[in-house]
Amino acid sequence: MKNLILTTGVLATLIFSGCGGGSGSGYGSSGSAGTSNGVALQSASRDITFMVNATGESLYEFDADTLDTTNCDAACQAIWPIFAAGITANTDFTLISGSTQTLYRHHALYTFVNDLIAGDINGDEVKGVWHLVYPANDFVATPDALLSTAVMTQKFLTANTGATLYTFDNDTQGVSNCNDGCAAIWPPYLAEVDTTKLPEGLSAADITTITRADGSKQLALKGQPLYLFANDPQIGDVNGDWVNGIWHLIELSDAPKI
Repeated sequence: MKNLILTTGVLATLIFSGCGGGSGSGYGSSGSAGTSNGVALQSASRDITFMVNATGESLYEFDADTLDTTNCDAACQAIWPIFAAGITANTDFTLISGSTQTLYRHHALYTFVNDLIAGDINGDEVKGVWHLVYPANDFVATPDALLSTAVMTQKFLTANTGATLYTFDNDTQGVSNCNDGCAAIWPPYLAEVDTTKLPEGLSAADITTITRADGSKQLALKGQPLYLFANDPQIGDVNGDWVNGIWHLIELSDAPKI
């Protein structure tokens, strides 16, 4: 259940119900999902910002897009209008080639027609492919206020140890494209997981495994391989979120998928 509380201006706070993290042992052993003998995945929460435009409309990204490209056609854009605010290009914000649509770290931005007032987030998790945009920790609102942020509490997936788990945009369904040096920085999560003890919002059917190039079994969420981040030294760290615009933590919500 989502409870939206509007405060001053366009500031919004979103409360997700759910349990916190826990402890466990290391990375665990490799193996298949769907067992009651493995370690238990956990969840954690943090207060974070999400991106809004100058009038307080929430901004979204689309899982079907590829980097620097929109795959939302004219019929799609009637429901998900592109965000085209004329922002000066910089390292974070660019435009799709030949278009006025703004990209944040290579991800196309949209609004949602069913967000009727400032602070609405009705587009989040629609069909499991539309998501609020959570800017990196170093995000700074644009001087012309065309882009700003609001605040919410987000629940996200963690390993049995409490370490944050991530997905990689350059992976394909059921295949990891992070090997060798990449895997040294982003260790694949190889634990055998107890699918009878999952955080709220996940089911056993969501938990799968993939076979990596070295033959090891990596845990996956709906076919998306899961990773840890070597630069998260403390439990609760989320330093890997939005790294290079292609690494993301896994948001959990007990809200039904539309």
